[in-house]
Amino acid sequence: MINIEHIDCPYAISKFEEHENLKNIILHSIDDMNCNSVENDKYENITNTDWNISSDIERRYWKILHPFLTHHMKSVYEKLGFSQFKYMNYWFQQYYKNNYHNWHVHDGCNWTNVYYVELPNDEIKTNIRNQKDGSILIPNVKEGYILTLPSILWHCSPINLGNERKTVIVFNTNTSG
Repeated sequence: MINIEHIDCPYAISKFEEHENLKNIILHSIDDMNCNSVENDKYENITNTDWNISSDIERRYWKILHPFLTHHMKSVYEKLGFSQFKYMNYWFQQYYKNNYHNWHVHDGCNWTNVYYVELPNDEIKTNIRNQKDGSILIPNVKEGYILTLPSILWHCSPINLGNERKTVIVFNTNTSG
């Protein structure tokens, strides 16, 4: 017999202080990449992402972001009770009108992080499913914020019904200590 029990778990919302200084540089470096769309009608429809391109291709946005992000995330993970963290992977996603990413989890890591480079409206914030009762939680994130959540939490990016683009940089991490 197997009983599944649920407990509350922490997640973090943090304001990335370097956002205003880096936003346009990051967006230009993403624009310079030659990336593809991802379309799977039941699972996702994302106009522009580097998720599915070779890891050998340079991701200039990460080189720009990495030192500032590392400093920021060190504080986030210390607040969550961890002294060390390691990046596992990272990618960007750009959601245009009618794009979405259905419910999913991230495997092979402890934490999933979403940096909102562009977030034009509240309707396209990441949704998290409360595993205790199935209710939907919509974290109070804004453009320039980072959402850090346990990677086993089911989450999604709802359909973008607006005409403005949403851009996120997602990165997975493992923590210790």
